[in-house]
Amino acid sequence: TVSFQQGVNDYRGTVDTELWALAPHTILESNPNSSPDADNDGGESQCLMRFDGIIGDSPGQIHHNAAIHRARLLVSAFDQGSTVNLHRMLVPFDRAATWNSLVSGVSADGLEASRH
Repeated sequence: TVSFQQGVNDYRGTVDTELWALAPHTILESNPNSSPDADNDGGESQCLMRFDGIIGDSPGQIHHNAAIHRARLLVSAFDQGSTVNLHRMLVPFDRAATWNSLVSGVSADGLEASRH
């Protein structure tokens, strides 16, 4: 069993940022509490997450040929609301991504993010 948590056992590969329609040019990477919501104070907001460095040949990484039987992502909700949808990103992004740099946020259209 292998687990990864930002700041635990020297893991520093988590990249997360928020995109917000009401602040389309603002880099929100330093926001510790992302709030994805279809109506976040009047505009949509999205959270992007990536976990770098978990696959590889170094100690503590998952080997390229390993069979992964289960993976879990634990998140905390602080506001009652509707369902949160998770989609696999199909395009690269970095910490400085904004609503406008990703062309009106991310669409789950099979091109930017998985439809499923």
